[in-house]
Formats: sequence, structure tokens, C-alpha cells
Amino acid sequence: LPAAESSVRWLLNQKKQNRPKFHFFVSVSREVNDALSVVETLRDAMCEAVAKGFINIDGLNPRHSHMADWLGVYINLTRRKPNQIEGDRDMLLRSLNPPRANVSQQQLDIIQTWLRNRIQPGRLQFDRFLKRVSELVNRRTGDNKVAVGYCGSAKIAYSIRKAAADIKNMSFDGEYI
Repeated sequence: LPAAESSVRWLLNQKKQNRPKFHFFVSVSREVNDALSVVETLRDAMCEAVAKGFINIDGLNPRHSHMADWLGVYINLTRRKPNQIEGDRDMLLRSLNPPRANVSQQQLDIIQTWLRNRIQPGRLQFDRFLKRVSELVNRRTGDNKVAVGYCGSAKIAYSIRKAAADIKNMSFDGEYI
């Protein structure tokens, strides 16, 4: 697995006291097929975490919520247009293998619907994303530390670094692997 996907899988298997209060995962892919492993890995890891009680999806509105408990996910397909995204989302979910974790059909539907709605066309606007994330974390915790795992090219690292430089009290402390 790519490093960012591995870190999310590791975080989803941690008890509350061993993980950050919030974690944001960003994946930027060109095409739908490039995002398939990301979506399947996230879905499987979320199913495992729900089965173990490490993530709470009770009361989650999978169509409108940006966060699932402490996890935020942003999956962008840069070569896709808004009028194509519904079909792309459906195709991605139809292509997934059944999860190995023992979750109810209702829990699986919530997780898959939530992930489906986190898949967006075009490029993620990192300046807006980091500003919103920073405000959310500060408002809920009083802290200004934010962790963002990302999956994509060196351009993504550059975009995150540039956006972080434009936000007061934020710095990019990471590297492209």
C-alpha cells in the first residue's frame, strides 16, 4: 500500500488514546481506475475499525457529512468532470470486493455511501481545504496542529506546502515519498 493509505489503515486500528483527535486523508488521482485501490483500502479499513469499535458511525449522515467521527477523507479525480462523477462513483463501488470485516449490511451501506460522496471531480483547492481544516481543529480543540496524509504526485506535496505557507500559524512539515 502507498504510505498514506498505510497510515490511515494503521490509525483506524488504534484505540482512541493512541491516535490524533482528527485525521484528514487526501487522495488525488487522474482517473477512476487509479482511485479504485484507495477507495477499497479505505472502505476495508473503515469496516475493520467499525467492527472493533475504533470508529463510530452511529448517527453519521453519509450523504452530507465531511467527517466520519475523527476521520476526514477527500478523494479527487482530476481528469473527471462534474457531469461524469455520479457514474464514476457508481462504477467504483460496483468494482469493490466484499469486505473481510464482519459488519452489518447497514454499517456497510453507511460506510460506502459516505466514501462515495467523498469522491469529487477536479482538483482539490488546497488553500480552502487547509483553511477549513485549521479552523475546525482550532474551534474543536483549541490547538493548531493538523495532520494531513496525502496520496498523489510531487505536485500534491508542492500544493499543500504552498497552501500551508499562506495560512497563519501553519507550516508544512512533511515530504513526498
